[in-house]
Amino acid sequence: MAATSIPDEILSEILSPALKVADDAFSDTSSAAFAAYEESTSAYLLVNRAWLRVATPLLYHTVVLRSKAQAVALADALAANNYLGRFVKRMRIEGGFGPSMKKIFAQTSNVTDLFLSLDIYSNDSVGGLCSGLNLLSPSRLILKRDTRTRNKMVTALENAVVAAVPGWDRLVRYISAPLAETHRCVTQTFVDSPFWSRADGEELMNALANANRLQHLVVPDADAAIWCYQFVKMCPLRIVESRHPQSSWNTLRAEYSSSALSALLKFQEPQKDPTTRPPHLAPAIAPSLNISYKPLEASSPEVRTLVWSRILYFAMSVPERWDGVHDLWASGRRSHTIQKFPGRLSLLLVCKLFLALGRSYFYSHISINAPRLEGFKAALSSGIVGASAPKFITSTYSILLKSFADIAERLGPSLAGLHVPVYAPNDAEMPAALFSNFTALRRLNWNGVVRVASSPPSSVMFPALEELVVRSIEKSLMNLFSELPLPRLRALAILGGPYGFYPDIPEHECGKMVEAHGQKLESLVLSTAVADGLGERLLATCSRLSSLTIMLQWSDEPPSVESLSPLKPATALKTLVIDDSSSGAGKAKDVAGRWAQFFDAWDPKTCIPNVKEIKCKLFAWPTTEREIAKNSWVRIAEGLFGGWD
Repeated sequence: MAATSIPDEILSEILSPALKVADDAFSDTSSAAFAAYEESTSAYLLVNRAWLRVATPLLYHTVVLRSKAQAVALADALAANNYLGRFVKRMRIEGGFGPSMKKIFAQTSNVTDLFLSLDIYSNDSVGGLCSGLNLLSPSRLILKRDTRTRNKMVTALENAVVAAVPGWDRLVRYISAPLAETHRCVTQTFVDSPFWSRADGEELMNALANANRLQHLVVPDADAAIWCYQFVKMCPLRIVESRHPQSSWNTLRAEYSSSALSALLKFQEPQKDPTTRPPHLAPAIAPSLNISYKPLEASSPEVRTLVWSRILYFAMSVPERWDGVHDLWASGRRSHTIQKFPGRLSLLLVCKLFLALGRSYFYSHISINAPRLEGFKAALSSGIVGASAPKFITSTYSILLKSFADIAERLGPSLAGLHVPVYAPNDAEMPAALFSNFTALRRLNWNGVVRVASSPPSSVMFPALEELVVRSIEKSLMNLFSELPLPRLRALAILGGPYGFYPDIPEHECGKMVEAHGQKLESLVLSTAVADGLGERLLATCSRLSSLTIMLQWSDEPPSVESLSPLKPATALKTLVIDDSSSGAGKAKDVAGRWAQFFDAWDPKTCIPNVKEIKCKLFAWPTTEREIAKNSWVRIAEGLFGGWD
C-alpha cells in the first residue's frame, strides 16, 4: 500500500512519537535539558507531500529557542508562512533574543504552555520578549532560574511577567524553578521565593492571587509551598505539587502550617535509579490443585534435564551477570562494582535435580569481597567450586599469592575471565608455571606487584588470552608478558604508573610490551608517558590499531605530537580517546590554550586519515549560547572539523 493512501489521522499517530517533545523534557528546568545533540526531525517532512502535510503541525507543536540565531530564523519562517504560527502550542525560551521575540509572539497566539528562563545576561536584550508577552494568553507558565545574578534585563523580564499575568485569562497552572537549596534567614521566618528575591516573589504571587484563576501550583519543596500558599489560598486551587519527594518532615510542616494546604499538597515520586533491576514478577499461572503434581513427570530424563537446565540458566541471571562482568572490564575503573543478584541459592535448595543442574550456573560468575573471602577459600579447598567449572572470578579485595595459586591450579583450565588483585607477603616469588593452567583464559585484569621466578616463556601460557589489563605489576612479570607469544591478544590496557592510581610501572617495560604485541593489537590504552616514550613508533608498531586511548597524567599536558604522527598514515585507526584521570591542573582557560597549541601543531587528517571519532574527556561541553561563544574547546572542535573539509 502506498504511503499516500494512509489516512492522515493514522499517519499522524505514526509520526507523533518521532516529532513531538515529551512534556517532561519541555518542562525540565535544568540548563542541559535540550543541550545534547540530536538529529533534526525536520527530515521527516522531506519524505513526500503527505508526510509534509501531516508532520508540519507536529514539528511546530513545540518550539525550543536556545540561541539568538534560532529566534531570528523562526521569526523569518513565521513571517514568510503565516499559517505556521497557529501550529505552535508550547514555547520554551532560554534567553532574551532581542526584537525577534515580539515578531514570533505576534504570529503564535495559540501558545498554551510558556517556558521562560530568567537566567539572562546583561548584554542579552529582552525588549522584544517583554513587549510581546501581552500578545499571548498561556494556560501554563513555567519559570526557570538557576543563578542569583541580577541585572536590568532580569528585572525588566520579571516586571513584564508580573504585568502580563492579569491579562492572561487562561492561566491556571504555574510551575516555579526548583532551587538548588531552600534559602532561609537566620530566624527561619521566611522561605525564599522562586525569584530568589522575596520582594519580587511577592509581586508575582500577588499578581496570581489577584487574577484568582490559579488551579495548579508547582513549587520546589514543601517550604516553598507554605510560603506561596499564603498568597494564593483564595484561588480555586486543586493541587499544590512539590517537586521534592515526600518525607515525614515535609508532611508535618505542611500539616502544622495549614490543614487546607496539607489536603492539596502532592509530592512527586522519587526518581528511580535506571540501573536498578525491576522487581521479579511471578508468572500469572495458576498453581495446580494437585499437591503431588510434578512438572514434566511424563517426559524423558533427557528432556527434563534440557528444559530445567535452560530455565535455571535464566532464573539464576547468568546473562545479566555476564553483562556485569563485561561492564567491569569496559569501565576500566577500580571503583566499578558488579551488581548483586540475590536469590540464586534458594533455587538450588528446591530439589536434587535443581542442585545438580544449577550448581554450575551458581558458580559461573564468582564475585569476591572481604566478607566472602574465607567462604570462598573453604569452598575452593573442598572442591565444590572446582567441580562447577566457573567461568569468571572478580574481586574487589586483594588475595594472598597462595590463594591465587590455588585458583590457578584448581580452576585455571575452566576460567575465561579473571580480575583478582594479588598480594605477595615478604616479597614471595610466584612460579611462572602457574600461568600454564590458564588454558582457556580470554580476559585477564592483573593488579599486583608480585615477582615472578625467572623462567623461559612457553606457548602454553595464556594461549587463548584476548584482553589484558595491567594495573600494577612487577618488572619481571611485565617482561614475561612481553616475551610470551600471546597469539590471540587483541586488546591491551596499561593503567599503572602515570595513570595515578597504582604503583609506577617502568616506562621502558611498558614500551617494550607494546612493541612486542603491537602488530596484533586492535585496542590499546596507555599513559602519555608511555606514548611519548614510543614517539613515532607507537602507531607504526600498532598498524592494526582501531581504537587508541591515552590517559593523561595532568590535564594541561597533552601527549607529544610525535606520538600521534607516524611516518606512514595510521589508516586503521578509527577512534582516538584522550582521557583525563587526574584532578586537573591549572585554570580551564590555560588548559584549553595548551590543547589548542597541540591541535595546531598536529595534522590528524594526514596522520590518522580514517578516524571517525576524537573524544576528549577533559571538559563539560557548554550548554548555552554564551558559554559556547566563550569556550575555547568549541573553537578547537571547529578547527578539527574544518581540517576534513
